[in-house]
Amino acid sequence: MKKTKPILVVDDDPDIRDSIATALELEGYPVLMAENGKVALDLLVQLQKEELPRCIMLDLMMPVMNGEEFLQAIGNESAELKKIPVVVASANGSVLAAKLSATEFLKKPIDISDLYRIAEQYN
Repeated sequence: MKKTKPILVVDDDPDIRDSIATALELEGYPVLMAENGKVALDLLVQLQKEELPRCIMLDLMMPVMNGEEFLQAIGNESAELKKIPVVVASANGSVLAAKLSATEFLKKPIDISDLYRIAEQYN
């Protein structure tokens, strides 16, 4: 098991969220999960007192707080949260991801080798 900071997976689809988490955990990466941007933001605010995730895998289209709103919110919350690399994972949205200054973009369905490359890159 790798001793690393967790990866935060934010996606409203429980099957996608669980699939990404399972794939990462099988490779030894600890994973945190949130079903929308609001839950993820609340979790990050709590984690500021402990250990922030190494990166965030973020869906764009979610209820309650979507990916765009989430990125704006973490930018307004603190400089520390704004430093966390954000990888947008979406079926369509590469232009929006670039506009939102996401660190990287992964097209859904996610290629497992791309997922592992990113997990290792932000180790």
